[in-house]
Amino acid sequence: MFEKGGTPLLAEINSGRSVKVLGTALLNKGGKYAALLEPRDTMLLQMLRNQKQGETSLTLPLPVNGGSNHIARDRLSFLVNGVNRSVKTSYRNNRFQFDVKMKIRISITERLFLFDMEQDYRKMEQMISEELRKEFANLVTKCQESGTDPFGFGVYARAYEYEEWKKVQEDWPAAFARADVRIVPEVSIIGDGVIK
Repeated sequence: MFEKGGTPLLAEINSGRSVKVLGTALLNKGGKYAALLEPRDTMLLQMLRNQKQGETSLTLPLPVNGGSNHIARDRLSFLVNGVNRSVKTSYRNNRFQFDVKMKIRISITERLFLFDMEQDYRKMEQMISEELRKEFANLVTKCQESGTDPFGFGVYARAYEYEEWKKVQEDWPAAFARADVRIVPEVSIIGDGVIK
């Protein structure tokens, strides 16, 4: 609650007959409810915060048949085995800029479409990387629009651009809403299941 370089978050649950986790509640700098991240976005948030522990399962739509028609047979499921992240921070054109490079190791668990993994696994890595890039960009935009920074990018701004940080530290979420965040995931497939 007192960290100026980010905004608080906590698990949102619904208790009735049974307890159900709805996702992650994003709070503004005053501690008031701002938005809800669903479980899928919560997994992406943990990857961006470098807090992913253990294996995480994700399913993505991939345009494998030449178009962007995301139907059920064009989905790919995989386990995220590891994430390494680096953040480069700068201040240009009156706004903070964050370049996040992520190296993500995955094991494919389910593929419901034909694809020659032996010949074109690099193409598959690029398709997954591009889809993850879009998902991360949507997550960052959602947080910026809700006036929150659950990633803690303000900590990087304070560490690497302190003179500019001092000017906005009392209202970091507003400065973060104007920031440019570029996330570049680089996926490496380390496993493709046991069935050929």
